[in-house]
Amino acid sequence: MKFIKAHLYDILVYLIEIIVGILLIANPVSFTAFIIKGLGLLLLVLGVFHVIRYFRKEAAVAAASPYLFHGLLYAMVGLFLLLGTGWFMTAFPVMAVIFGIAQIVLGLHKAQVAVDALRLGFSFWFLPCAGAILSVICGMVIVMNPAMTVISIWIFTGLSLMIIGVFDLVSLFFTKKPAEA
Repeated sequence: MKFIKAHLYDILVYLIEIIVGILLIANPVSFTAFIIKGLGLLLLVLGVFHVIRYFRKEAAVAAASPYLFHGLLYAMVGLFLLLGTGWFMTAFPVMAVIFGIAQIVLGLHKAQVAVDALRLGFSFWFLPCAGAILSVICGMVIVMNPAMTVISIWIFTGLSLMIIGVFDLVSLFFTKKPAEA
């Protein structure tokens, strides 16, 4: 239980990767539209909150804060996401490439985790190493394969998220320090 509390953030991230992967495979277009609209709604609410916060402060205090600017910016981006979801749907390939680049960057971070585990003498250091390699390869496939259709890219993205999430979750439990057991 102590181990889970100490690594709750990592565990949640890996579980979210798995869930997002499953949802992307099940219905990539609808799930992505849902995410875009959800993010839009969140930003719109956050924007309104910041504008209200600005006007609730005294004029001198409010003038020294960026609440009005942030509120208006968040609200405008939120409205764009809510009303312009179709634009994002046509930009799927670009978003997939951005995700692929992020996957490569995360893979490079996982490489350090693997090397740290090796240097610290963990016997299962090869698990995060394999996860790092898998992340980089999946990211490269996403970035380097523009011939894939949009749906194929998102299904592949979903599969890679699921596989990497499961692998990272298993790796986390096998590379724990003896004191954490």
